[in-house]
Amino acid sequence: MSTVLDSERNACLICGNEYRHRESLRSHIKKHQGLTTCPKCGTVCGTVKALRRHLGHMHSLSVQEVRQIVPTRDPERNVCHICGKEYKHVWSLTDHVKKHRGMTTCPMCGKVGSTVKALRRHLQLVHSLSREAVHQIVPTRRYVSYATALARPDHSRAKEPGV
Repeated sequence: MSTVLDSERNACLICGNEYRHRESLRSHIKKHQGLTTCPKCGTVCGTVKALRRHLGHMHSLSVQEVRQIVPTRDPERNVCHICGKEYKHVWSLTDHVKKHRGMTTCPMCGKVGSTVKALRRHLQLVHSLSREAVHQIVPTRRYVSYATALARPDHSRAKEPGV
């Protein structure tokens, strides 16, 4: 890759495009390498992620079919086993999976929050609940009793307090 980039200026030596960030340049170089070209129709996408999205939407391919055509760097990389969405950080995936489990849905109005923390904030601001009341509805790990944890559908992942 060093033959196609000028790392001092973050410039592509093939076309001369310059980028503020080195990662943007690396992403751009994948275009020249043909890694963002759709094998079905020849459309050149801006990024590999955009190519995956294109294959799913324009060619109606499943997440598994897209992965076979455009594999991720690491097949075990922070991917939601329910919907196939990928995350850079494991904690982002953890927050996302909580949405699938209903852990970010307001029990009072049904609004779905992006994270458990956002749900707690929603309960305090919109429903005027005290912090203590919020923690009884949406307990943090340290407030969860072992019996409550075992009653959850995902109890196999629940940890005993203090462990």
